[in-house]
Amino acid sequence: MLGYVQLSKVTNTMIMKEFGMNYQLARQNMVDNQIRTNRVTDIKIISAMIDLPRERFVPEIYAEIAYVDTVIETANERHLVAPMVLARLIQEAEVSSEDLVQVIGCGTGYAAAILSNMSKAVILVEDDPEVCKKAEALFVELGLDNVLVFKTDLVNGCKNQAPFNIIMICGAVEEIPTKLINQLSEGGRIITIVSVPEGTSYSTSKATIFTKYHGKLVGKEIFEVNTPKIKNFNKEKVFKF
Repeated sequence: MLGYVQLSKVTNTMIMKEFGMNYQLARQNMVDNQIRTNRVTDIKIISAMIDLPRERFVPEIYAEIAYVDTVIETANERHLVAPMVLARLIQEAEVSSEDLVQVIGCGTGYAAAILSNMSKAVILVEDDPEVCKKAEALFVELGLDNVLVFKTDLVNGCKNQAPFNIIMICGAVEEIPTKLINQLSEGGRIITIVSVPEGTSYSTSKATIFTKYHGKLVGKEIFEVNTPKIKNFNKEKVFKF
């Protein structure tokens, strides 16, 4: 099972020795050692990951570990999933240049930035006003003019721009809200990580791609992975008497 390490276990000294604070070299090393070696072959994903400054999308105190194979906490209980996990998920979605994409809860927008290089347009949904401002500023700075930031509760999505060909939820979820399913086009895909409900005897989460057929989702598990849950996507508890 793919996992993540605690940030406290990754020291600045380790990163300095490996990357020497050369972010361009760090990006190339990430692609060569994490992305290409894990069955990611989509040249658009690889090119985007080489070009995009991932260190700009994390808090400054974590910039030095932006290219380590780990989950990084950003803000407001939000996380950047490990680079390889993100790359594999996006590759499985088979994004085309005509797709309209909605990205739910990816913080300051690294996943949205990658998808913007592959699709027609991206709507980033976030619920933290400060995070939204930072994401918008980064998109302007990087010249990404096909990304729109929309502030609302994550489970609501962006109904006004629906239907979407692809919806990506950036974190582990127990279930996908009906509101988001309704915003997906027929034949569209939802990519996320499915976690088990709290109290379940097993704890394996699985990167999963769902395809909408006749209004229903059909899931395909891709690989096992350990990543934090995204808030408000818990399965509704059923009380028995």
